Amino acid sequence: MPVLLPKLFFNLCIFLVLFPLTSSLSFAETNSSTKRPAPPRRIPPNKVKPGGGLNFSQQSCSNSNESLTALVPINNPVLTAKAHPSFLFYIPDPPAAISYGEFSILTADEKKRIYQTSITFDRTPGIIKINLPPEEQYALKSDRLYHWYFKIYCQNSSNTARFLDVDGWIERVPLTPAIKSQLADSSSSIWYDAIAKEAQEIITNPHTLPRTQSWIELMKHIDGEHLTDIIIIENVTNPAIKNTN
Repeated sequence: MPVLLPKLFFNLCIFLVLFPLTSSLSFAETNSSTKRPAPPRRIPPNKVKPGGGLNFSQQSCSNSNESLTALVPINNPVLTAKAHPSFLFYIPDPPAAISYGEFSILTADEKKRIYQTSITFDRTPGIIKINLPPEEQYALKSDRLYHWYFKIYCQNSSNTARFLDVDGWIERVPLTPAIKSQLADSSSSIWYDAIAKEAQEIITNPHTLPRTQSWIELMKHIDGEHLTDIIIIENVTNPAIKNTN
């Protein structure tokens, strides 16, 4: 019995020392697991050509070897610093092959439509430039993600596709000094603003060839070298469709 008492006392001391430590560790592990940060947002790739660009008979209304193309990179995020950005699309079809087009942009969860308009085509083939109207109700909010859709309805009933569509994403970022510097250089990192800036210069001086190096580099970035010298057309939209959402 005298031998057991020191041993019991020693075990009790060890328990009293370790118990608070193990309890604290257990609490810390539990607490960290409950406050674990959310996984990074995964944005789907942009659909820049109808049908993924695999079947030419379903990529244009006139069955040409060219495709309706959204002039954006495939991989996201694709950024803007503007509240009212512009969107560019290559239309390979002549006006007689197209009935009309539609453009719309929604919040990322698609619960609210920000803007929707119909589009007429009277000068295609060419690149069209769609500007988000300047009114406050159409402004994109900073640090928000939006989903846009562009669709053209074919006039020619012999085409296997009644309409052609592409869609993609746009994220607005704050206009920081670093972003301003990138915009001044027409950096592809702020894609929507860079391509809109270069496109506007071409619209202002349509007969200037060759195109600026900045425009050429932007086209290379999306494998669009064949579109470098294509005419750019603005003011193709009709009045906004009334928002019923």
